Amino acid sequence: MNNLRRFDLNLLVVLEALLIERHLTRAAQRLSMSQPAVSHALKRLRQQLEDELFVRSAGGLQPTRKALALADPLYEVLDGVRTLTGRRTTFNPAAETRLFRIALSDYGVSLILPGVLQKMRRLAPDCRLLCLPAAHGAIPSQLSNGDIDLALCVNPAPNPSLRSAPLFTERWLCMADARAGKADRLTDWLNRPHLLISADGEDQSSLDALLARQGKRRHIAAVVPHYTAATRLLAGTDLILTLPARLAHNPAASLIAFAPPLPLEEFDYGLIWHARSDGDEGHRWLRDLFSER
Repeated sequence: MNNLRRFDLNLLVVLEALLIERHLTRAAQRLSMSQPAVSHALKRLRQQLEDELFVRSAGGLQPTRKALALADPLYEVLDGVRTLTGRRTTFNPAAETRLFRIALSDYGVSLILPGVLQKMRRLAPDCRLLCLPAAHGAIPSQLSNGDIDLALCVNPAPNPSLRSAPLFTERWLCMADARAGKADRLTDWLNRPHLLISADGEDQSSLDALLARQGKRRHIAAVVPHYTAATRLLAGTDLILTLPARLAHNPAASLIAFAPPLPLEEFDYGLIWHARSDGDEGHRWLRDLFSER
């Protein structure tokens, strides 16, 4: 594409909708266009940008590498045009049919999602949430690639292209079967077998890294992927589970909770999103929905 005058700039709005929705029908609904019209626009985009841009996948459309590379400058340009013309896109939740893709662990599902879904069903009944597992190390690339719109995670690492907002600060507690007893002393705690929660299957955590720096090590007897099921595994065993305090409820009367016998830093749990979504009114509405407590 060598001549800008030959390029229909209206196609950029279609490209934006396709990048956000990853689905032909939903992009058409977002633009108040027919699906054939969006298909025709995509065909023209492919010709003018000399790239396939999107390939069909099981869930809709998967952007190519070039489409992903165009996303950030495209959002920035269109956001600037909307500011310049006073035509920033408004978001009417009651009339929207948008799909939001969220990455979060079962910790976030248990604590935050119930309230969010209640408000979403009341305020935006035709919008949908697609909740995906949160693999902490993969979140930055998922956000950059547009695979997810928003993530809920622990202590997001600084990144110039990402934004974050804390939701709350959490502390740690330990749980065990009452018959096995507490482990108030560090030596007793280290000698007991431990149950580790790991969504990605790793058998080491930040707690184990802390112990290693002190020349100590605990025995990990079992690794499971979900917090919410873990407490049920303690009954009738000598296992100790160290988990966020908000999840230290007691599903069985035989379980007890106690403070860890070593100082553990509290952690921030919050939202993280890509900077290109700052000006997206629908995204801002979603962030506000999660932030309301």
